Amino acid sequence: TADQPGLIGPNWAKGWVIEDNTIHDAKCSAISLGKEASTGHNYATERGDKPGYQYQLESVFSARQIGWDAEHVGSHVVRGNTIFDCGQNGIVGHLGAVFSTIEDNHIYNVALKREFYGYEIAGIKLHAAIDVIIRHNRIHDCSDKGISIGSQSDARIRRNVIYDCDLGVAVKDSLAVAYIDQNTFYGNRQAVACYEKS
Repeated sequence: TADQPGLIGPNWAKGWVIEDNTIHDAKCSAISLGKEASTGHNYATERGDKPGYQYQLESVFSARQIGWDAEHVGSHVVRGNTIFDCGQNGIVGHLGAVFSTIEDNHIYNVALKREFYGYEIAGIKLHAAIDVIIRHNRIHDCSDKGISIGSQSDARIRRNVIYDCDLGVAVKDSLAVAYIDQNTFYGNRQAVACYEKS
C-alpha cells in the first residue's frame, strides 16, 4: 500500500519502452510500474485500523476517482534488461503494469541481504496485473519468489526459466485467472503456489 520507488519509475505513465539496460544495486526496486503515493501511502502501518490488503483494494477505487484508466496508464514494454542485486524486487507494480509485456529479462540476486521482508520480495512482483504478459524471462537466486502476482491479476506467465528461488511463481488473492504455462522450474523449494489471504 506504499509508494513504490524504482531506479526507473514511470509509475502511472503510459507506453514506456524500457529495453536493453543493465540495472543493479537498487536499494528497493530496479523498475517500478506504479504504485504512486496519491492513492495512499503506508496507511496500514500509519493508521493501524485495517490490514494492508484492505487498503490495497481501496487504492484501486481511489485510483479510479483520480483518473486512472487504460487510456492513460500502462501498456509498457520491459524487455531485454539485466537486473541484479536489488533489495526488494527487480520489477514491481500496482495498477501501473496493466496491458504491459515483460519479456527476455535476466533478473537475479534479489533480496539476498534480507533488508526487507514480506510479500513484496520477488524477481517480479505485480498487483493488478491486468492483461500482462510475463514471458521468456530468466529469474534466479531470489530469496523468496521468482514471480509473484496478486489482487485482480490475470497475467499470462509463459516460457520463463525460474531457479534457485524459494518459490517459483506465487498467485495470491487474485480474483481473476492467471495462466501459467510452459515454464521451467528447478532448484526451487516449490514451483507454483496459489493461495488466498486467511
